[in-house]
Amino acid sequence: MNGSERVRIERMVYGGAGLARVEGRSIYIPFTLPEEEIQLAPRSGTSDEGRIEVVSEPSAQRVAPECVHFGVCGGCQYQHASYEEQLRIKEGILRTMLERNGVPVPEDLRTHSAEPWGYRNRIRLRLDSFEGRWRVGYAMRGSRVFMEARECPIATPLLWRAAQALIANSQFVPTQSREVEFFCDANEGVLHLSLSLNAAMEEMERDSPKQFRRLCDAIRASVSELSGAGLSVRPVAASTNTSKRRVFAEQVEEIEVAAWGEPKLLYEVDALGRKYTHAIARGGFFQVNRYLVGKLVQLALGERRGQLAWDLFAGAGLFTQALVDRFEQVIAVEIAERAFGSLRDFVTHSGHQAVRETCVDFLRKQVASATLRKPDLIVVDPPRAGLGEELCGLLAKIAAREIVYVSCDPETLSRDLRKLLNSGYRLAELHLVDLFPQTYHMETVTVLQR
Repeated sequence: MNGSERVRIERMVYGGAGLARVEGRSIYIPFTLPEEEIQLAPRSGTSDEGRIEVVSEPSAQRVAPECVHFGVCGGCQYQHASYEEQLRIKEGILRTMLERNGVPVPEDLRTHSAEPWGYRNRIRLRLDSFEGRWRVGYAMRGSRVFMEARECPIATPLLWRAAQALIANSQFVPTQSREVEFFCDANEGVLHLSLSLNAAMEEMERDSPKQFRRLCDAIRASVSELSGAGLSVRPVAASTNTSKRRVFAEQVEEIEVAAWGEPKLLYEVDALGRKYTHAIARGGFFQVNRYLVGKLVQLALGERRGQLAWDLFAGAGLFTQALVDRFEQVIAVEIAERAFGSLRDFVTHSGHQAVRETCVDFLRKQVASATLRKPDLIVVDPPRAGLGEELCGLLAKIAAREIVYVSCDPETLSRDLRKLLNSGYRLAELHLVDLFPQTYHMETVTVLQR
């Protein structure tokens, strides 16, 4: 073990840590800020992660965390920084990551933010039974170890009130319960609950659905906003070792085996001068920042209009609804079953087209078609893995006049932008949207034009 060392934080890196150098080696230290002098705790000579022993020279932007769990919980990384400093850090990281990948950053990179607390409209909590008492919590930082949570200041207050109501009625919580998700609308008027069991359907205890419905009734007695709930089990897949052993499938949606109340939550988004109502199925993806969802739509679509638009990775139709207002024909593509159900209901009613398949399969067919009709606009909003080489190549062959790329990961964004820029696009606009205050995560909206 090395003794204590004093280091100066050079800059912040993606993931939440500060970068310092010790004898030419890069050391990454969580919960630090730029220019701070840190005395490191003793560490092994091979470790590239450091731990603060003393902040010798704190930054003027260092503040007291709002949450009692900060530093232990794995959810937040930046509560020790003023919100203004958080935005500066994220902008600096975004610039660095793009420039490192050869992506020119526009001088007018714009950052958009809102209220940094109580913003999350969805939380997923782990459930744990200890000495006959149910607890809710998250995973400890850097591990899967359960941490009981007494508060969560980034969550909308209604969600935490619902979590407390669940614990208060824990006698009705099924014994196999694993996780619970709460999701509410922007105004905290409607709430849905999704309870997941640590069991496959054939392993579920017989009384679980009955207990679940009693739990919902009990929560509704103190949380009148609860309007719908579902009980889900994990699907299973045969083990490669033996057909008799079965293991949980990792990438398959859970199966809802019991329901209570309304099947969908109606979420109203105010954007582009009107209100759009989205019917979100339980478990379906929707943006988590209740203050900035409308802003995201506004930045992605602006005043864009035309004949044909494609919405890839469309989800439940956050961008699709606004596209329908502005384009004569919209084709929305989504593979996830629950999200597609919401998307299909809206698109079919509006006379446009919803396609359930992977975006890569959709684009392959379009490129191979002898009657390809080139869209005026393509909106892409992929998961953290980004587009990847094949999708970027197919988009380059389509050669739409404009692509709007909504991303939640600057690393995969910078990789994909390099490929698209090399194919003939230019970067016209770049927006950083802080959908995830107190954390290192960031959302971006990039406009590419030919």
